[in-house]
Amino acid sequence: MTDIRSNLQFAGPLNRILMGLVFLAGGLVKLFVMQPAGLTKMLGSIGMPLPAVAAWVLIIAEIVSGSLIIANRYLEYAIWPPVVILLVAAFTFYPTKFADKLPLMLTQIGIHLVLTANALAIGAGLLEKRE
Repeated sequence: MTDIRSNLQFAGPLNRILMGLVFLAGGLVKLFVMQPAGLTKMLGSIGMPLPAVAAWVLIIAEIVSGSLIIANRYLEYAIWPPVVILLVAAFTFYPTKFADKLPLMLTQIGIHLVLTANALAIGAGLLEKRE
C-alpha cells in the first residue's frame, strides 16, 4: 500500500498551478470574451468608481498574477492582487448581484474566502518547498 505522504509531493505544485490557471484564464476571458467595454459596464453597474480604469487594472492583475503563480515566481507578491480581487468580489459583487438568491450568494462568498485562504497559503510557501 502506498503511503499518502508520497503522493502529496504533487499536491502543492498542482494546487499552485491550478490557482494560477484560475486567474490567468479569468483575466483572458475578461480581455477577449467579456472585453474591457463589457467589464467596464458590469463594474459600473455595481457602483465601482472609475469602472474603465478598474476594468483594465483587474484584467492586467489577473493575467500577470496568474502567470507568476504558474511560473512559481515572486509568489510572496503575486498572490496579493488575487487576494484583493477575491475579497472585493466576495463582499461587493456577489451581495449586489445575488441579494435575492441567498444560498447562491453565500456559496459564492464561501468559495471566494476558501480561494483567498488558498492564495495566502501559496504565497506563504506552506504548500510546497521552494528552491
